[in-house]
Amino acid sequence: EAQKRLISEEQKKIYSLVDGKTTLDELAPDQRVQLVNSIEKINATIEGTQVAEEKRVICRRERSVGSNMPVTRCVSRGQRDAERNNARSSMEQGEACLTGACRSN
Repeated sequence: EAQKRLISEEQKKIYSLVDGKTTLDELAPDQRVQLVNSIEKINATIEGTQVAEEKRVICRRERSVGSNMPVTRCVSRGQRDAERNNARSSMEQGEACLTGACRSN
């Protein structure tokens, strides 16, 4: 029942995003991100496994360091979690980067 509700909610989001559009090019970048995320959430729910959830692609609009221009970055949930864990480990180990060269304190 919860899965049906989740799928229905994501379908409503998709329908509202594409309503009145004839091509996906008419969507704003943020809307495209929302669309991809909703489709991936439905796919992961249908497959219904932990592996499917880790493979689910999540897109976000991010600003790169040194730039105000947002870019769309899509990575799997597993990749995102691995990046987060690596960053956390680096912080805990006290790694410092100076002029592009990293060293441990």
